[in-house]
Amino acid sequence: MTTVPLGPQASLPGIAAIHRAVADALAQGDDAIHIDLADLAEADFSLIQLLAAARADAARAGRSLHLAGAENPVFAGLLARAGINPATPADIAFWHHGACDA
Repeated sequence: MTTVPLGPQASLPGIAAIHRAVADALAQGDDAIHIDLADLAEADFSLIQLLAAARADAARAGRSLHLAGAENPVFAGLLARAGINPATPADIAFWHHGACDA
């Protein structure tokens, strides 16, 4: 398992560095990649786009991508603003760790 800590900021000005970290984790070939959102204090929609793309890339490679610390209030607020309403159990498990009012 590889863990990618995002740190306090995940917004457009720094998303390229986050993309590199996630791409490097995918390139390592571990079966599971955990994105650590615990310290997130500021984020924008570019993070959601990156996570959705990384999840798809991991699935194509036969690996899994998980969000650690998805209960972070900044991330939860971002999902709400983005209108992320998971439609499948897999989406609910990924975006909301299995707990969703949607």
